Amino acid sequence: MKRSIALLALVLVCLGGPARAGDICKAVAEREVAAIEDADTTLQTGEALTAVTQYRIEKATGIPSLCSHGGYCYPTQVDVGGLRLEAMRLLNCSIRGRTDGDDEYLYYGLKPVRAAVSQPEQNYDDLTNQLSELGLCSSCSDNVAQYLLRKPASKCAQLARSALNGNNAAINKLNQFPDYCTWNY
Repeated sequence: MKRSIALLALVLVCLGGPARAGDICKAVAEREVAAIEDADTTLQTGEALTAVTQYRIEKATGIPSLCSHGGYCYPTQVDVGGLRLEAMRLLNCSIRGRTDGDDEYLYYGLKPVRAAVSQPEQNYDDLTNQLSELGLCSSCSDNVAQYLLRKPASKCAQLARSALNGNNAAINKLNQFPDYCTWNY
C-alpha cells in the first residue's frame, strides 16, 4: 500500500500545475432549458450538465451558453414573461478569459474551482489533461490514467510515467496506444 501511495505521489509531482477545465466542469439547470442545437433536448430543473468544456456568447443576441463535451450547448439565460432569467449555473468552475471567436460566437475558457472539486477528481483531471497534451485521444488518456491511478506498477503505468517525464520514445509508444493500456471496466 505504501508503495502504491508513493507511486501515485510521484505521478502527481510529475504533472504539476493547476487542473484545466475539461470533463471536470459541471453545471446545473436552474429551470427547464432546451439545447440550442435541438429544442426537443431539454434539461429539467435541477438536472446536471457534465463535461462542460466551454462558455460562449452569441454575438447577435448577447446570450451566453455552456457547452458539454460531445453534447449540446444550453443557454445560461432564458426569457420568461419578458424577463431574462438564469437558466444554467456552473457548479465547480468559473469563467476565465476569452480564448477565441468566430463570426457567431465569442469563446471563453473555464477554470476549475479547486475547493469545489474532490482530490480524486482533480488527480484524474490532471492526469487526463497531461496525457492529452502528449497527443493521446480522450478515451486513450482515460485508459492510461486508470492504470496510473489504480495499477501504478503495471506496464502501462510505467510507460506513461516515462512519457510524462519527457521520454520521447515512451511518448511515441504511448501514442500508438499499446494493447496493454486498454483498461477493462
